[in-house]
Amino acid sequence: MSKPEFVYVTYIETTPEKLWEALTNSEFSKRYWFGTEVKSDWKVGSPFALVTDGKTTDTGQILEADRPPAPDLERLASLVTRGNLDPAPGLAC
Repeated sequence: MSKPEFVYVTYIETTPEKLWEALTNSEFSKRYWFGTEVKSDWKVGSPFALVTDGKTTDTGQILEADRPPAPDLERLASLVTRGNLDPAPGLAC
């Protein structure tokens, strides 16, 4: 795989607790992710869903939940980019 021409980095000035709240709070995600809500109780083994306009677009299962003080964001990014979120039944990807 070749190296990308550009690399974008985002720095978020916040506390681990506020970051966890932003990633797991349905009202926050709806506000900043174009109306998409995250739905889960964030316990290991629980279901996870992304819901947009009342329609489930992605589903999965909580494999780990590292609440503050130190969520492993690199691992979270790796889980998402490896495609561990399953598309909802009947949706084309």
